[in-house]
Amino acid sequence: MRGTVQKIRRICPECGSTEISRSRRRGLLEHYVLRVLQIHPYRCLSCSHRFVLKGPEPKDSLKQVA
Repeated sequence: MRGTVQKIRRICPECGSTEISRSRRRGLLEHYVLRVLQIHPYRCLSCSHRFVLKGPEPKDSLKQVA
C-alpha cells in the first residue's frame, strides 16, 4: 500500500529477543565505513550479544530536542 509506514522489528540473531538497544560504534571501520553504509551496531539486553543491522536508524531512537 502506498503511504503505509511499517515499523521494523529488530530481533537478536542469537536468542530471538526483541529487547535490544543501539551500541556505540567501535574502531575506524564502524565509525566511518559502516556509517556510510547505514549499518548500525546493536546489543541484546537479554543475552548481551553484539551485532549489526543494515538500514536507516529507527525514528523511535532519535533524541528529541526541547
